[in-house]
Amino acid sequence: MKILTSFAYIKTNNGGRIAYTYDVCDEKGNIKDTNVKESFLVIEQEFKDAVANLGQLIENRMNEED
Repeated sequence: MKILTSFAYIKTNNGGRIAYTYDVCDEKGNIKDTNVKESFLVIEQEFKDAVANLGQLIENRMNEED
């Protein structure tokens, strides 16, 4: 089983990229691998929409009055 441990959206010259890390464990919960890193370019519309929505939520929060 793979367990997502972190992810980030990065703007690059190639467009948007999602980088993420995860741990791998077996059915008994034993950790088999840790901090595995992967990434992909954001080309699917579903991911583009999700990134845009998350960006808007962050901007809204950032600009809230204290």
